[in-house]
Amino acid sequence: MDVWPDRKIRNNADWYIRKHATGLTWRYTRLETHDPELIRRSGLQAGELPIVTSHISDASWYALTTRRVVGTLDGQDVELAATDVSAARWGNFKGYGHAQTEAMVLVDAARRELRLEYEIGLASMAPIYYFPFWAIKYPVLDKLKDDPAAC
Repeated sequence: MDVWPDRKIRNNADWYIRKHATGLTWRYTRLETHDPELIRRSGLQAGELPIVTSHISDASWYALTTRRVVGTLDGQDVELAATDVSAARWGNFKGYGHAQTEAMVLVDAARRELRLEYEIGLASMAPIYYFPFWAIKYPVLDKLKDDPAAC
């Protein structure tokens, strides 16, 4: 691919997430109106766009973008290509026991386990569906519409 298709990825990933998510007003998690300070910290590359962001605290935030997974949890920085995530584990994503957040465990191509904190309950659908997009939809991106929400 000569030019990375950030806009098409963002449009299709956003559509895929919204298709599965409900109650799109959440405490920490955003699909739009991303925190400018969080975006600055993410160090987006030219053309790279945020898809899902979460800012729980300065020690716990993430940005799931059109290219990468970037974030930090308790002083451990995470940065890897979205296509390098081979598995994701979600733990208590439903929020049993009145929990508000949980750590997602991402396994990369080198089998390293990386952790980021995410908002559980309805908001968990945003990061949970971000990762299957890369396995299911990204491989056939050339066959998808530029903006499925515009149809």
